[in-house]
Amino acid sequence: MLCALILLLLFGGITTTTCANSRTKSAYTGTTACQKLKASPPLVSFQSADPYEGYDTIPGKDLTLEEFLFQSLPAIREDLANQPEVQLEMLEIMSKLYNRLSMKKEGYELSKEVLDSTRNHLGSHSPKYADGLFILAGAAADLEKFVEADSLFQLALTANREVYGFRPKHLSVVYNDYGIMAYTQGKSVLADSLYRESLRIMRINQIPDTANYAQTLSNHAQALQALGKVEEAYYATLKAVKILPLAGLDKTLYMAHTYHRLAGLLLAKDSIESAIDYQQKALDGFKNYLGPRDHFYALGLYQLAKIQEAQRDYSAQEKSLMESADIIAEIYGTQNRNYAAILSALGTSMHRQGKYEEAIRWQNQALETFEGVRDSAKAAVTLLKIASSMIFEEEFDEARLAI
Repeated sequence: MLCALILLLLFGGITTTTCANSRTKSAYTGTTACQKLKASPPLVSFQSADPYEGYDTIPGKDLTLEEFLFQSLPAIREDLANQPEVQLEMLEIMSKLYNRLSMKKEGYELSKEVLDSTRNHLGSHSPKYADGLFILAGAAADLEKFVEADSLFQLALTANREVYGFRPKHLSVVYNDYGIMAYTQGKSVLADSLYRESLRIMRINQIPDTANYAQTLSNHAQALQALGKVEEAYYATLKAVKILPLAGLDKTLYMAHTYHRLAGLLLAKDSIESAIDYQQKALDGFKNYLGPRDHFYALGLYQLAKIQEAQRDYSAQEKSLMESADIIAEIYGTQNRNYAAILSALGTSMHRQGKYEEAIRWQNQALETFEGVRDSAKAAVTLLKIASSMIFEEEFDEARLAI
């Protein structure tokens, strides 16, 4: 059965991982968690996690991975109660599986349990406790528990300094993820300072050519752009584009996102031809890794349309916007700000092509959507665009009413 296979793979993986990474001696017997795990017959304690044990011939009885996780937890808590360090290792792996499956609430709750267990068995000055604070901070941020996450990130910074030394490599990752949360909240100044510290630590440790360094550079560029530091953001992103292939990430979704960011910065610098090239690379990446009906592919098309507008290639821009609008409507429906923004851009494109009647039609649809999502500022701007097209259509009375 699939469930039994997952169990086998999970136990095999735990044995290898624990032996490689566990440096903590048991407070009870002096043996390592790895040795204790090997001393226990695998699968025996966890047979109860599979309610269909012995019924392999019955079709449709395989558990999903989510069901397996839920049903394994009681066995881990009960059967390994006398082996606290093995139990802790298992709970850590389960929490990571929850996070990888985007089961955010479950991952957060289990990360809290792991942190409490770590403090009870290993103390609050252990490497595992420092790591646990960082993991829980990320889990809290994923659930938008930002006040709690902020406190946890600060505790994680302090704990990592105490455990790993004055200039630890671990610390750079904590600073980076704290920066991500700050940027997500619109705190670009804080994010800027956190990213700078992360990069500084990596340079001190002489690791400026890794994936982490490139990704932090790219993240930093976002904060810099938000602060209006376009030139600095451009060079940070350009450096990331050069480093990512060296780190083996040239054929990844992350590379596509970095190309997309670089294209936007090149557009801001009026380097239109280069912007087109990088935006096409981004689109190719989004299509390859996510498919042609994905949110990020639609976002890439929207940015391509902005570049085509700068080229005054309005016919190509119209095509890009139509495709982007179609994808967004398919995914989210027509009552959202992104869809309204694309409709408004379509109206502007039609106006510039002299298609004033079509421009008015698209802008009216955009206006209706902006009003529907209660974005009064964008609705007011859209009314002015409608009035402008009406003037060119010589609909002066209607234009006055629009204004």
